[in-house]
Amino acid sequence: MRLLIQLTLLVSLHDALAYSLSTRSMLVLPTDVVRKRVHHPVICAADDEMTWQEEIERVLSPGTTSSDREVLMRDLLGRGSEIAGEISQAIGAGDLKSLVPPSTEGARVLNDLESVKR
Repeated sequence: MRLLIQLTLLVSLHDALAYSLSTRSMLVLPTDVVRKRVHHPVICAADDEMTWQEEIERVLSPGTTSSDREVLMRDLLGRGSEIAGEISQAIGAGDLKSLVPPSTEGARVLNDLESVKR
């Protein structure tokens, strides 16, 4: 179910990005805005960049604040072409599991579902 929600969100993000590109109103978060958000160290001051899958999990998490969701959504919109490319490759290869990195909550859910199927 969570993977379905993630894929639905990805399709919506892709559509929003396509619209913003067609109207030339691209939503991009300026780096100075990100630097000012020092009171949210997990998102703004992280040493390593989150994958788009991790960002989607953060957006869906009930513990994420609305301001953090806004930053994450803007970043996801900016990464639309990367996301669309990875999804296209996974669908072409017939391996949707490759969309879920092993260290995420989504991977744990998929492993649990496979255990139940057995």
